[in-house]
Amino acid sequence: MTVSAIDEDHLGILLSPEFRSTWVGELPVCRLDVPEIQDAFLATGLLGPRSSVYSIAVGDADLFAQAYVAGDTHDWRTLRIGIAAGDGVSTELAGEAIRDLAAHLLRTTSILKVERLVDTSDARGAAMCAHAGLRAEGSRTEASAADGLPHQYSVFSAVRAPHSTTAGRGASAIKRIAILTGGGDAPGLNAVIRAAVKTAVGIHGWEVLGIEESFEGLLATGEPRRLTPDDVRGLLPRGGTILGTTSTGLFNWMRDDSGALIPPTHAVERALANLERLGVDAIVAIGGDGTQSLAALFAERGVRIVGVPKTIDNDLEGTD
Repeated sequence: MTVSAIDEDHLGILLSPEFRSTWVGELPVCRLDVPEIQDAFLATGLLGPRSSVYSIAVGDADLFAQAYVAGDTHDWRTLRIGIAAGDGVSTELAGEAIRDLAAHLLRTTSILKVERLVDTSDARGAAMCAHAGLRAEGSRTEASAADGLPHQYSVFSAVRAPHSTTAGRGASAIKRIAILTGGGDAPGLNAVIRAAVKTAVGIHGWEVLGIEESFEGLLATGEPRRLTPDDVRGLLPRGGTILGTTSTGLFNWMRDDSGALIPPTHAVERALANLERLGVDAIVAIGGDGTQSLAALFAERGVRIVGVPKTIDNDLEGTD
């Protein structure tokens, strides 16, 4: 099965009066006016930070599903899923579609939990969730989207299982990483930030901190910004870096009277203390010769650091 964004052919089905009236209780998108759906499709492909519509290929057919934040006060880290699976789709196939959608959401977004509500009288719906491997969590009373009346629902869920990743024998597990960009602006900086965040959060379950203004940001006394996949959505075509960058400051190398380079040892020590305060287990440093030279100083002091080469000067071996 393949979970994907809907295309123009799918949109025609989604806009049909019969489909919308049949699945209004299952897919919140069916409650919108047709122009609203069309505008959202043109703007975002119906993939938004709080609600996304998907197509799931099942054999020769496509099922429609929606993942959304339910209620104004609901935890944003939980997404509820609805699926349009008619009687022509077997319980097993519908369950596999739910399983694949839940796995896709937990892998590609920053959410911690996926839940599905099924009317307590809907034995088929409960069987779908069981086949999907969702865990039964009891029941909950909520107003039905179809008639506005309170209904009793069975609650099924899947939660993120964080990876325990270590680097080297005896190394502690990585739970939080920091990302920074250094030197001059160059194409691809935001693309690397996006890829690193989506991989760190979606695959490894790590928390990501965005350090602004390169290594200088490691000297700040405040709290750095937290980056989630929602924060980096749409970054791929954007130039520059959302974290800012600098090649000046306390991390500049100096020269003594003989002309020998003096590393910014004091600044590095201050940054190390801040990394410990913030609980950062590893750093991704995106930059050129100067940035990677600084990264080497941190590595020499035991910091787990990944250098992503970036240069507009062709002064990094292997990047021309």
